[in-house]
Amino acid sequence: MLWVQLAILAGVILVSATQLAKSADIIAFKTGLGRSFVGVVLLATATSLPELGTGISSVTIIGGASGADLAAGDAFGSNLFNLLIIGILDLLWRRGSILATLGSSVALVGLLGAGVIVIAGGAILIHNNLSLGSGLPISPVSIVLALVFVVALYAVYREEQSTENTEPEHDYSDSSLKKAVLIYGTAAAIVVVAAVWLAHTGEGLAEAMGWERSFVGTQFLALSTSLPELAASVAAIRIMAPELAITNLLGSNLFNMGFVLFLDDAAYV
Repeated sequence: MLWVQLAILAGVILVSATQLAKSADIIAFKTGLGRSFVGVVLLATATSLPELGTGISSVTIIGGASGADLAAGDAFGSNLFNLLIIGILDLLWRRGSILATLGSSVALVGLLGAGVIVIAGGAILIHNNLSLGSGLPISPVSIVLALVFVVALYAVYREEQSTENTEPEHDYSDSSLKKAVLIYGTAAAIVVVAAVWLAHTGEGLAEAMGWERSFVGTQFLALSTSLPELAASVAAIRIMAPELAITNLLGSNLFNMGFVLFLDDAAYV
């Protein structure tokens, strides 16, 4: 029964993610914010919320070192899967290398995402060897991660506004911004609910298969929560929006490290 639930939820996510990507592209065009910024702020946020839900439930319900390991493993594992998805997208892209079509704003998202991953990984090593901020309700490094995340969003916005936006392949002149926002909100809500349910189903499968405490279980959970990123990014390249597809993935890495880990740490018991 769990496998049937997994298949149904995956189908719901795939259909909703298509609408999510198309509406995000319309919003980027109509508002002039650009695909890179919209990909990070709107698309990556919507597709990364399952990691947030899984992380908070892990540190509050499971708690202790096991809960913290599962939450961090899900976030870092999701980052790895996002990089794998970029490779998959490059294979699916029929116009040469997909990375060769991207601008400087996308590269900036990737560099900033790599930076917060290094900071987060360094924080784990620091806390394993030092009692830094042991008496505080939240690690000082988590606060740094959140601040870097906010600064990164501003930097991407500034970079996007300083470059000429790529015209969309599709004609959106007759598309309504209000309708696009409504579709985006509805699709995002469906994706988040289905993805959180999918993550819980994945946890149930991992437990049933005896994977819940293993590396396999952690990566299976990360794969479950990364399905929205895969679906939305594939949908983005189908509408010829490579910037949207890649910034969704790189932006998800930024979101996982700068926002998800911060809230996981704040909720840790």
